[in-house]
Amino acid sequence: MLGKDFYIVNISQPLIEGYQYVISAFYLPLIGKKAFSLYLLLCAEAQKPMMVEIERLCLLTELDIDKLEETLIKLERYNLIVTWKKGNTFLLCLNSPLTAQQFLQSDIYSRLYLQAVGRKQYELSCSKYLNKQTDTSDFENISHKFDINVLNNWTENDEKAYQESKKDFYQQETAINFDYEKFLKLCNESSIVFAYKYRTEKNMKAIGQMATVFCISPQRMFKLVGKSIDDKNECLDLEKLYQLCLKEKNVEISDHDNEYMMQPVEYLYRRQKVAVCAADKKLLEYLQVDMKMKPEVINVLISQVLRDKNQRLDKNYVEKVASGWVRLGIDSLEKALKQDSSEIKNNKIAAVKYKEEDMNMDKTDLSQLRKELFNNG
Repeated sequence: MLGKDFYIVNISQPLIEGYQYVISAFYLPLIGKKAFSLYLLLCAEAQKPMMVEIERLCLLTELDIDKLEETLIKLERYNLIVTWKKGNTFLLCLNSPLTAQQFLQSDIYSRLYLQAVGRKQYELSCSKYLNKQTDTSDFENISHKFDINVLNNWTENDEKAYQESKKDFYQQETAINFDYEKFLKLCNESSIVFAYKYRTEKNMKAIGQMATVFCISPQRMFKLVGKSIDDKNECLDLEKLYQLCLKEKNVEISDHDNEYMMQPVEYLYRRQKVAVCAADKKLLEYLQVDMKMKPEVINVLISQVLRDKNQRLDKNYVEKVASGWVRLGIDSLEKALKQDSSEIKNNKIAAVKYKEEDMNMDKTDLSQLRKELFNNG
């Protein structure tokens, strides 16, 4: 295992309710503080699985690579994780800890626990965790409050970095559908193009989101990323990468039985049969990322706008319709198709009414003309 290798964390089975207290009270004396901390960290990492360098685990746990590997092995031995490997990628599958009752009924774990904590603590644990909780009504809460003074050394630069990170990471995210494994394989074959130091969580997520929204294949994204490396400042220029993605003419074609389930850029590309211009890409990105509309809903909206505006993706009209749909809670393909059908029907009724009014106006004008001709002899 190397720091530049990658890991993904999955939860192989649902964690039991209150798994934290079982890990704390029962497993901690057996596995130790390092393994205890690492398991809780992996539980957090599993909430949003992503391929990340193992160096991240070393930094967050303050363990060197050898100690990290030893700690992972300890978790494996207590069946808290199962490790799989493919190339230079490790898949860490989390298992749920046993319940308190299962733990104490285990011939092996209960013996090890008794040996580790002694008879007094063993019996106390049995009493505490296999019975009802203590009534705290007669107790006084003497807990210490969080000391805000720990932020006394917080600087303006710290705040700026925090706000930037918050803007990037705490928005509701667009679902990423990108083959990171294929992309990283290309990168690893030529690591000089996209060095390991640039493969931060922020950069990897941005690459995946751009590739998803703009329908860019791993092969093309590999080339665009290579063009966006800023060697002078030793960073990946995400703004440059974004502009290159907007100008990209190639569209990755997916295999969908339902055309509405494509990404909007691909859907529009198939409808117009030519490359999607940068302005249209930005508009579709705005609907998907900023307005949080689902791709299938956007695609129905695209179909309606092209029909109503003579195959033009009119920006003002798109935003008007989109705002109305968001207010109406149109958040599924079924709702979008129903709304589109309703608007087609209303438009037909309005057209018929307009035509009837126009015909009545024509009759009135004809009668007036006859009257004027008669009066003029």
